[in-house]
Amino acid sequence: MVILTMVVAGSTALFTYYAKKQFIAMNGQLAEMRSASGQTDRLIGLYQQQLSELHEQATDIHELAAQAKNQADRTKDVADRALVQAIATNKLAEQAKRSADISEMSSEAVDRPILGLEEPPRLLKEIQTVRLTFKNYGAAEVSDAAFESIVSSNDK
Repeated sequence: MVILTMVVAGSTALFTYYAKKQFIAMNGQLAEMRSASGQTDRLIGLYQQQLSELHEQATDIHELAAQAKNQADRTKDVADRALVQAIATNKLAEQAKRSADISEMSSEAVDRPILGLEEPPRLLKEIQTVRLTFKNYGAAEVSDAAFESIVSSNDK
């Protein structure tokens, strides 16, 4: 039994030796795990900061997009008004062309001799003569004017 007790004592000593080594290794692992836990906590904190920044950037980007849409809408309004103004200007140009064409035709009509009576006809009773005086109201000179008159009288 002494041998058995010595075997048990030897086994216990050997177990204690290896258990101590295992305890030291596990204690080192526990320290590493605590260190890793601290690093994980710091990483989680950094990730939370990044998430907060990303959320803020997303809000800013949303605001920028809303402002860009608003600016695009205003630009479209300006373009629509410019189109309306261009159409009105085109109509005005067409009217101006028509007016110029009419003015040109009128100018051509005025650029010729226009004969008319200078004063109303007068009947001179003493000699039974009618006097007609013509005047050129046009811009061009009269070169070949002819006048024919037939006067009839009913004398009793």
